[in-house]
Amino acid sequence: MRECIAFVVHRYGREVNGGAEDECRGLAEHLSVKYDVEVLTSCSMNATPFDNGYPEGLSTLDGVKVHRFLVEFDKNVKCRLEETLHDISCDEKKYIKDCGPYCPELVNYLEMNAKHYKAIIFFTSTTYITTMGLLLDLDNSLLIPTMHEDSGLEKKIYRKAIKRARGIIYNSIEERDYLSKNFDSANIPNCLTCMGIDAHNGPIDEALHEKYGRYILYAGRVSDGKNYSQLNNYFIEYKKTHKIPLKLVVIGRIDNFMRIVHHEDIHYLGFVSEDEKRALMRCAEFLVLPSFNESLSIVVLESMMECSPVLVNGNCAVLKGQCLRSNAGLWYCDYNEFSLCMTFMLNHKDIRDEMGMNGKGFVQANYSWPSVTERISTFIESVV
Repeated sequence: MRECIAFVVHRYGREVNGGAEDECRGLAEHLSVKYDVEVLTSCSMNATPFDNGYPEGLSTLDGVKVHRFLVEFDKNVKCRLEETLHDISCDEKKYIKDCGPYCPELVNYLEMNAKHYKAIIFFTSTTYITTMGLLLDLDNSLLIPTMHEDSGLEKKIYRKAIKRARGIIYNSIEERDYLSKNFDSANIPNCLTCMGIDAHNGPIDEALHEKYGRYILYAGRVSDGKNYSQLNNYFIEYKKTHKIPLKLVVIGRIDNFMRIVHHEDIHYLGFVSEDEKRALMRCAEFLVLPSFNESLSIVVLESMMECSPVLVNGNCAVLKGQCLRSNAGLWYCDYNEFSLCMTFMLNHKDIRDEMGMNGKGFVQANYSWPSVTERISTFIESVV
């Protein structure tokens, strides 16, 4: 009889647009070859705010059992654990609830059923369900932090929770260094790299060139959390001073209440299929990611796999590190550098092609699913 592992994640589903959520789905599906895999998650489809877009209860998605719990909007509903946290202030308890998704019954379920699982793998340090789940102090808890610098991370409750993890699986060298320095986690057993990238190997779709001409691509949530507004403004400013036929194609859902500036050369395509996304990456001049805060950028790795170079925000250590290690992209820290990098990359196809090949080789060497799943299953067996 196969052992069972559980993933605890804030959202889960094909319709969900988010890097950590995509990473969790990929791991759950690939590890199901070795383990019986369950996902414990909220009913939320959206994150700003969390909602109950999916029905409560059990379902199966791509061979993985998914157990969804309602998001509670009445904060007077509590899990049993909340009554025992006497050393945590009321303000911090409220902060964690407000971070959401507030699913006290999921925490109660974990408390009652933890021994059923070989390992319970919590995704994203700052959510309510991860923080409270780790504070249960379970013998089989592992953490995938997806952590970056954030104003809330100095709170005592996060430090207390992270130290309860029996092992940590990091997305990047920079993430590991950040937690070791700021959360005293260096002595917690850990391993590195927990995301595989599939090759699609599709052809160049000439219809995309006919439709958009030359374009750069943004892929991901269109949100302030991804610093999209900066790219929105930078691209419009660049077009004012560079009269070239260039478009910005944007794929991904626009967050609720997100303010964007429209322009005739910016095309918003919304949520697209995986095949459409990869086709758009293959045909783009390059991908641009303005985010300040990443523990790993899946879209950057996917773009590299499609031989498309990247231009990233150099104020994000993880993104800059990916470019340095791969030699597959450039980075900027302000508008002047953005403009210079844009012009250089657009005018040097030979260098773009070389960076594209470097990127594909980098991803193949470091992010293949067989090596990732073997690494993580070995880590599970050694820690819990």
